[in-house]
Amino acid sequence: MAKNTKKSSPDSSWRNIKQSSARRAVTSIAKKRRLHINLRYCGYAFGFLLMVAFAVGAVWWWQHRAFGALAVPEETLSQVYFESDGVLNEKWFEESIDIPSGVSLMDVDIFALRDDIMDYGQVKQATVERIFPNALRVTIEEHNPILRIAIMDAKGQRFLYLISEEGQVFDGQNYPKATIRGLPFLDGVILKRNDEGFQPVVQAPVLSEFLYVARAGWPQLYADWRVVSCRDFKGDPSELGALIHVRSDKHGDLVFSPKNFPQQLQRLSEISDYAKREQLSGLASVDLSLQEPAVRLSARDIRQGPHASRR
Repeated sequence: MAKNTKKSSPDSSWRNIKQSSARRAVTSIAKKRRLHINLRYCGYAFGFLLMVAFAVGAVWWWQHRAFGALAVPEETLSQVYFESDGVLNEKWFEESIDIPSGVSLMDVDIFALRDDIMDYGQVKQATVERIFPNALRVTIEEHNPILRIAIMDAKGQRFLYLISEEGQVFDGQNYPKATIRGLPFLDGVILKRNDEGFQPVVQAPVLSEFLYVARAGWPQLYADWRVVSCRDFKGDPSELGALIHVRSDKHGDLVFSPKNFPQQLQRLSEISDYAKREQLSGLASVDLSLQEPAVRLSARDIRQGPHASRR
């Protein structure tokens, strides 16, 4: 006997059962957890605002209270400590650099003061420091002169300038007269003016080496050098035909190549010793730029013959 099956109604199908609600079910525990999270974030934000407020307050306090308590009271400048590695001294500083009397230490513009000092061509480098409560320290490095040069202005007035190892042209001050007289004159160059005085002499670095080697190794030769000429030397030792000319009292006109200075000076020393042994009255010229130096005797020695002056 067949079972009597009952057909299900379309309205009672499982597909028609509502699976979820539009609103999520929230338990009391979930509510408490969310409340704790929100409170925690609020605490973070409040703490951050407190930190910002504390930082702002600390800055304000430092600027208005602490800085005023720690600041050194302004005092009138009463002392300048002056140091130099050259001939400039405190008297030169007082006469050349103007610092208003009665000015406080903090009102002294140390950068402008340094610029005023550097305006003097003799000064190579300068530093100015405050020493609390009421002093300045001024330290100067000076250019080292190796040559002197005489020029005339449009009115025919003659002026003497010094030339440093780097080629700086400056009006030397405070040098002893013996120091100035011991410097050879520079010839064969044309000084060109610029906003600061004169453009540097480009031949100076090579000439500085040349004169240093001569003065240190052969002072007896250097002692009577009167003029150093760069008429055949533009500054590049490798240039074809570059020569340095020297006018000497005892050895006449000397010609050097602008390199290998010790070898050439040693040859000149040997020639000078030979002239003394042979009792020659003097040399007219010596060209040391050649592989074999060319020596020209004075007119007197030529007339007397090579052995006429011997005793």
